[in-house]
Amino acid sequence: MFKIEKKGKSQMKSINKIKIFKMILKDGPISRTDIEKTLKLSAPSVSRIVESLIKEDLVMEVGKEDTYVGRKPISLIVNKNASYIIGINISKSSIYICITNLKSEIIYKDTLSIVAINNADVLLEELDKLITASINNAQINKDKVLGIGVASRGILDYKSGTILKLKKGIEDVDIKRFLEERYNCVIMVENNTNTDLIGEYLINNKLSNNKKSLIYIYLGEGVGGSIICNNQLVRGKNNLAGKIGHMIIQPDGEECYCGKKGHLEAYCSKGAIEKAYRDKKGDKDASLTDICKMANVKNEICVDIINNALNKIAIAVSNLLVVINPDVVVLSGEIFDYYEDALSILKNLVKDLAFDIKLNDIDWVIRSKEKMMIEYSATALIMDKVFNV
Repeated sequence: MFKIEKKGKSQMKSINKIKIFKMILKDGPISRTDIEKTLKLSAPSVSRIVESLIKEDLVMEVGKEDTYVGRKPISLIVNKNASYIIGINISKSSIYICITNLKSEIIYKDTLSIVAINNADVLLEELDKLITASINNAQINKDKVLGIGVASRGILDYKSGTILKLKKGIEDVDIKRFLEERYNCVIMVENNTNTDLIGEYLINNKLSNNKKSLIYIYLGEGVGGSIICNNQLVRGKNNLAGKIGHMIIQPDGEECYCGKKGHLEAYCSKGAIEKAYRDKKGDKDASLTDICKMANVKNEICVDIINNALNKIAIAVSNLLVVINPDVVVLSGEIFDYYEDALSILKNLVKDLAFDIKLNDIDWVIRSKEKMMIEYSATALIMDKVFNV
């Protein structure tokens, strides 16, 4: 459908086809004449490509534009339901899925619990069932799936599309190969915090006005992180850069889920904070949201627990400021959604730790958990992969 040929005239034709389709998708309704002028292509070339797009049911002619002089050109729009993109987010406890059309409108979404799954083969079987059920429930044709974007927590081999470690018992999940054998479409596998960062800040061009570097810290079931430096996602040699949750905050401290001690995640993940409250209070039912809300009304135990977590985050942020010297720090998690003083406290802690006042010349952004939908960002990866020529 949008395959780029490897060489010669065929390659240029396929690239021009994508450029024209992308322009209609972004700016439609649009005339053939406007496409010619903007892309600097000949009228016969544009006409030929547009006719092929119409025959493939990807583009439709609609109405006529009012130009007030001369012949009124026919406008072109994309048939938004000609193809679909599937986005998947795999967390420690759940798989989230959504399906979007070419206009990035969500037409279906669902969630599957994987709490009881501790085997890679079972995980893949359940994932395949979820995708199949979602396609059927959305009442779309499997052949119309343009791509599947998978965002996953844990350690990934980005190049091979393998989840090296999701959680205990689920390791070496060759998810890209598994999906490629079952679906004739583009498959992409990416870390979940990287996916959110790429979708929100690189693809949607949120980094502008001379801002080029960003640190992103996500506090959830685990502690995730990603880094953009000079408008490029930092991956590192083995795709392990930005694993902020495994920064050593307190040598020989609390044990992290990875088995090592003193990591940020051992103090600041949802489970770690809830455990700290249980250890002090014995209340098994209090969630992190509850703890934050109790801290707001000055419950001393809750204030101490949350502030301890913020102290640990401040150490991580101050270390990252020295290494990256970013323009923006983005924070996401229930602490920042529900604890009213979280950001002001963190800013002051970081300020006190910084060796140079200029390191604090940054923008702080809270990315509300309610606005996050990593599976939706995964669909943006596919759109960018297919149409970014």
